[in-house]
Amino acid sequence: MIRLAFPFAAMIGAIIAAPAHADEESALALARQIVADAYPQEQRAEMFGGVADAMSAQMMNAVGADVPPGVRAIVEEETNRFLAEGKIVLTRHIPALMDSYAIAYRDEFSEAELRDIAEFVKTPTGSTFLMRSVKMIENPAFADANEAYISEIMAMMPELRKRVESRVIAYLEAQDAG
Repeated sequence: MIRLAFPFAAMIGAIIAAPAHADEESALALARQIVADAYPQEQRAEMFGGVADAMSAQMMNAVGADVPPGVRAIVEEETNRFLAEGKIVLTRHIPALMDSYAIAYRDEFSEAELRDIAEFVKTPTGSTFLMRSVKMIENPAFADANEAYISEIMAMMPELRKRVESRVIAYLEAQDAG
């Protein structure tokens, strides 16, 4: 009797597990469609690049006025160079990023919610909602709030650098002594 119970339990487990996998695949397909509809492929590089540009501009605006103009010019030049090179790297990673969005949507939302989102994205308002939401970072209200945040964080950086340096030096000295 016990020998029959194990195969029967395994069979029941397989039957129960199969629909969950099918639902997961169905939800992922739906999430990928949302990503395709919400983030048109031909606009993705510009969209993500725009976010990087806006964040960089806000960081530069948050740099204190006491920074000498020559130093500021160097930082801006190097930042712009880094952003240009970074956009090339970003473009290579956009397909994986988009697929990770789909996986995250699948994991975060139920299939019923995904169906609602998919329908919303197909409406005139929904079709532009996510694309325009990304641009909210450029809104002056957001930029002002973000620049204040960045200024406060940047003021904390020298102390962080000192703490990390001293701890790393102590660690390396301990390693050499040991």
